[in-house]
Amino acid sequence: MIFSVSDKYPAKTNNPMKKEYFFYGILVLSALGMLTTTLMSYYLSYLFKSSNEYGLLFDKNDFGGLVIAQFLIMSICMLSSWYACTKLSDKKLFFITPVVLITLIAVICRGALIGSNNYTSNDVDRYLFDGKVAILELDPYVTNHLDPQLEKAVAEWKPPAEHMKYSTLYPPLALSLFSASAATGVEYAKFTWKLLVLAASLLLLLFSFLTLKKLNLLHHYPLVAFSPLLILEAGVGLHLDIFSALAVSAAVYSWVSHRRLLTSVILGLGALIKILPILCFLPLVLIQPTIKRAIQLVLPGVITIALGYAIAITIGLKPVGSLVVFFEKWRSGSPLFLWLDSNFTVWQSLFFCMGLAAAGLLLLTAHVYVRRQYADTQFLCRAMQAALAIPLLISPVIFPWYLMPLVPLLVIAPTISILVWTLILPLLYEVLGQFICCKVWAPATWPIYAISLGYFAMLALLINQLIQRRATSTLLARKQSRV
Repeated sequence: MIFSVSDKYPAKTNNPMKKEYFFYGILVLSALGMLTTTLMSYYLSYLFKSSNEYGLLFDKNDFGGLVIAQFLIMSICMLSSWYACTKLSDKKLFFITPVVLITLIAVICRGALIGSNNYTSNDVDRYLFDGKVAILELDPYVTNHLDPQLEKAVAEWKPPAEHMKYSTLYPPLALSLFSASAATGVEYAKFTWKLLVLAASLLLLLFSFLTLKKLNLLHHYPLVAFSPLLILEAGVGLHLDIFSALAVSAAVYSWVSHRRLLTSVILGLGALIKILPILCFLPLVLIQPTIKRAIQLVLPGVITIALGYAIAITIGLKPVGSLVVFFEKWRSGSPLFLWLDSNFTVWQSLFFCMGLAAAGLLLLTAHVYVRRQYADTQFLCRAMQAALAIPLLISPVIFPWYLMPLVPLLVIAPTISILVWTLILPLLYEVLGQFICCKVWAPATWPIYAISLGYFAMLALLINQLIQRRATSTLLARKQSRV
């Protein structure tokens, strides 16, 4: 069986073929909904670039709501197809198996966006200009876009105005990807980046499929194949985070294939693109039976990271960047900082967040260490989800695409709290209406309050889950003691 058939909700009909056709119909409708909603990006691209005040049906003031609606519809299609796949077998219906149908639509959705414009953010313009700065043999970690030496390049490449004051903060391997794209020239740089992003997106899909097949969990496949975050944030967001998600996906596949050294190297490469994947080491190290094994696991990744930074330093870069400035100046979508900024100074907020991060990581460490002898792949993926979530929860800036590395872990071990988080964060795109229309970046507070409620719901679900597990463990222990 490729898909597991759920026994929890037995079908009301006694005819198994009718049941198969019914759920296959749900899958087909969900797949068509995904494709149709993905192609909506071309209308949004037109509206985004239109010089007129009004589009075909909506004006630019409605842009944020349209983007939120696109994410919402795709989320419903994803969840519907996931539900259908828990009920389906691997047999062919209408000459095609469910997994082939899902893969076909997933690939088409990703490939179809190659011709659309980026409209969820302008980060790609920042990426490419950082690459151009490096090509000009200037240090992007030191040089901001206001440097007189860049005046001609700024006029030609037009990097985002809101980034002009800040030097780059992206790690060296990310900068090399930016430079490779920028090297093709201003006319082709963005298309080159689109091709790199598409390749990463398809590879992520492949690694996730192989991992799920190896673990006999292909009924979760729609969570990655039809993920709105992975499709839209790569296709129309063009975000670097797809490479971080690819690193996490490849590392998990390497782990389940018992290639420990390769897992470590892949996570090291992921950290050279964006630092977040390095936290996946924490659960992997904690389950090792000895300190020697833990060192052997983490050492290749550390060497990979050190080598990447050493090469950057050797060629004359100072890869530190503007991370402190980022913490001091940038705010978006963080319920925590909505409260901190109203009551504390920047440095007080920093120490408070460091304390929260330390407490969260210590709790996670204790939990993983206590249960290490029972650690299977799904337990590890849940622990990795928590490790990646902790810094995101305390970040002063949180955008939907920051959650992309969580999706390859979520698909192996679905947790309702992380799933809800990925579904509600696109509410932050409410701000796009005024920004596209009037160049006013003034986010409303209601999405942040909605996300806050989501956080409380996530916490309540997590506590309830821990209580249930503790009760189950206690009950089993009592039964064993009686025996």
